[in-house]
Amino acid sequence: MDDGFALAALGAAHRQGSVELVGVSTVFGNATAAISEACARELLRRAGADVPVVRGAERAGESTPAAERIVEASGNNIEIVALGPLTNLAAACRRDPGLAGRASLRAVGGSLSSRGFLPPLWPFEFNFARDRKSARFALSLPWRRLTLFPLDVVRRLAVGAEELNELEKTSDLGKYLAAHSRRWLRRARWRHLGRRFPVWDLPAALDAARLLDSAIEPRRLAAGARRLLAQPGPLACLARFDPPAAWEEFLGLVGNAEGSPRHEG
Repeated sequence: MDDGFALAALGAAHRQGSVELVGVSTVFGNATAAISEACARELLRRAGADVPVVRGAERAGESTPAAERIVEASGNNIEIVALGPLTNLAAACRRDPGLAGRASLRAVGGSLSSRGFLPPLWPFEFNFARDRKSARFALSLPWRRLTLFPLDVVRRLAVGAEELNELEKTSDLGKYLAAHSRRWLRRARWRHLGRRFPVWDLPAALDAARLLDSAIEPRRLAAGARRLLAQPGPLACLARFDPPAAWEEFLGLVGNAEGSPRHEG
C-alpha cells in the first residue's frame, strides 16, 4: 500500500516532467514480485507514466534479469529509490561493482530510536530484514550518496479517513489509491493501535522529486538496526520533515497527474 503511494508520486512527477523515471523493478515482500509487477503497471498507467517495469527477485539472494536492467539503466548521477528488500539492487551491484560510485541511493528502513523490531510498539523492520545479507552488502558500498529514511521518522506521515477522502477528490488516480487503501484503516486498529496507518515509503519518493521539506543529518542508528545492518557508525538519515506539507505536496502531484482528470465532488 505505502509502496503504491510512493510509486504514484514518482509516476505523476515523471508525467509532469519534474523527474525522469527510467524504470521500476519489483521484488518479493508482503506480496510476490509477480503481483507487485501487475500493481506497479496499473499504478503507472493510471498516473499516465509510460515507464518500463521489470519483475525482480521472488526470494532472498536471488538474481534475476532485473539486476541486469538496473545495471543498464545506471548511468552517471542516477538516483535509486529502494522501497522494498534490497535483493535486486545487491545483485546489480555484484554484476557491476562500479554502480554504487555512479549512483545515489535512498533506502527506506532502519530506526533512530527503537529498541526492537516488533509491531506495534516499534517500527517493524521489514525491507532490510527480509533479505539481511543483501541489505548489509548494498548499504556497505561506497555510494555517491546514501540516505536512509528511518521507519520511526517516516511513520509520522500517516493517513486516516479524512486524508483518503481528500485524496479521492483529486483525480482518478487519487480515487484509485483511496479505494484500495480503505482496508488499511480497518487493519490500523490492531496493527497501529489507532485509526491511521503510516505511508512509510512516500517521504523517500517526495524527497526524490525535490518536494520534501526535510533535514538530512548524520545519525547513528538504534542498537537493533545497527546489529541488523552491521553499520556501527553514523549514516545520512532523514532526521525530520513536515508531514502536513508532505501530504499537501502529494495531493498536488496526484491531482495534477496528466491522464488522471480531476474528480469533482
